Amino acid sequence: MPIEIPAAPVAMKNPAYSPTISIAMCTYNGERFLTEQLESFVNQSRLPDHLVACDDASTDGTQRILTEFAIRSPFPVELHFNTATFGVAKNFEQALLACAGDYVALCDQDDRWHSSKLQRLSELLDANPQAGFACSDAELIDKHGNSLHRKLWNVWRTDPATLALKPATQRRAYSVRSNCVTGATMMFRRKVVWDCLAPIPQSWVHDHWLAVLCEILNCPGCATPELLTQYRLHPGQTIGVGSRNWFRRPQTIDERQKKFMQRQQRYDDLQAHLEACILPQVPEAAIWYDVIHSARQDLAVRQKELHLPWWHRGFNRFLRGKRRAA
Repeated sequence: MPIEIPAAPVAMKNPAYSPTISIAMCTYNGERFLTEQLESFVNQSRLPDHLVACDDASTDGTQRILTEFAIRSPFPVELHFNTATFGVAKNFEQALLACAGDYVALCDQDDRWHSSKLQRLSELLDANPQAGFACSDAELIDKHGNSLHRKLWNVWRTDPATLALKPATQRRAYSVRSNCVTGATMMFRRKVVWDCLAPIPQSWVHDHWLAVLCEILNCPGCATPELLTQYRLHPGQTIGVGSRNWFRRPQTIDERQKKFMQRQQRYDDLQAHLEACILPQVPEAAIWYDVIHSARQDLAVRQKELHLPWWHRGFNRFLRGKRRAA
């Protein structure tokens, strides 16, 4: 009887590695718009692998909506309900540290996502392996979800795509002084900032903090002008574009002085974090001492101008901008 020799096993090709994606979402009394945002997660062409939602002790139906969504969600949902209010930065810190994905997308409670958002931002990070984060432009909508026919980047003097093309020295100076990256449009590479992400100082907003950390670690962001988010403007916003009152009364000298002190605290907190958490691992980040020192000098000059007329301060600011751009 002939002996049958088993066929050699067919070599199987390993499938291409696909980075996992987490969503870090923070909520606070957001029942009015929350369901629309959650449904936009389910409609993604590339579903997330993990959603972390941290609620900051809401008193409305936000926690109920999150719980019901977690039961029927097609992907794992991790919920954290704070017993006391943490504030935006600390609540986002909690959510970010709980994420396990290779890429982490930041999310507010009141926007809507285009169905291709996660796929496009992850493709952008795949195509730019040195980038610490990717972000996009957004369409502005009103409280009813109607388009305002305006784009988010039109709000900024320098949009993220333009900033990414500037020389490193200009990028560093601008990133410390101002933030043009809106967290609701951002996806970052978790491994880049994981070791030095926390603690986020109270003086900083989470998205600005992430953008600066990526710059310090020599992993600046990349951007696409695609409108991947519908960014909602409404009176109840805590921070963001919609929280600004564009027709506010002129600020008093005391109010402007308070803002200068807040910015000074921000620079102090950044330097302390740089020394405690970054320099021991990345010694070349010491060049940021000069960046922070320059920002402090600029702040001191502006403080001396407090008593000047508004048009004089504006002209001086214009001249400083021209010198930095030269």
